Amino acid sequence: MTHGAEFVTLQDTCRTTGVSVATVRRWLKAGLPYSQPIPGGRILIKREDVERFLERGRRQDAAAFVDRCIEDVLKDLEKNAFPAKGKPAQAVHT
Repeated sequence: MTHGAEFVTLQDTCRTTGVSVATVRRWLKAGLPYSQPIPGGRILIKREDVERFLERGRRQDAAAFVDRCIEDVLKDLEKNAFPAKGKPAQAVHT
């Protein structure tokens, strides 16, 4: 059940993002802002905070992917520039 267009419940957040309650609770512990519990112990989350939190996660995932790619390229360059003893260096074609 939504509480105004601006706020959603934990269960609404699960349904709209396709994740479990446990995952949303981990997001809350990781910094997703939420309200003080309302009667019945339920919490409310601003819809825009969920969107912002997910977008920040996507950017961090993308940055981590780029970092891994750069590390792989640097390892390959190092391996080719400094081959093991007795092995000739491989030519790098651009």
